[in-house]
Amino acid sequence: MAHELDWAVNGPPVGTWTTSNGTFDAMMQDTLTIAADGTGWLRTRSPMRGVELFPLMWKQPSPGVLKLAMLFPNDNPTEALQYETVRYTAVEVSHDVGYDCVVLQNYDDDVFWNLVGPVSLESRVPRAP
Repeated sequence: MAHELDWAVNGPPVGTWTTSNGTFDAMMQDTLTIAADGTGWLRTRSPMRGVELFPLMWKQPSPGVLKLAMLFPNDNPTEALQYETVRYTAVEVSHDVGYDCVVLQNYDDDVFWNLVGPVSLESRVPRAP
């Protein structure tokens, strides 16, 4: 049976994604936005650091593979970006709040990229930071 997020694995996962960890997300939800033009941003939230926003660049060299590079204020613009390769898939997970949802997560663990959990689709239209 095909997952409702197969389009995000086979093509670029353009849209706004939020970590999906049940009640844990009440305090620590991350939001990853991937825009169609190869840009995006990561919004993190924590009690210790508050809300932080990081711009990023991305590309999808093949289905189920995403390359992400975060941009930091002190980065040298003349140096090549350092992309991290993420191999991912769409799976169904159950949460402590009593429901199942389809999420994107790494092939080798239960998070997406290096976020605090897998990500579920909030909107196929990228949300402004």
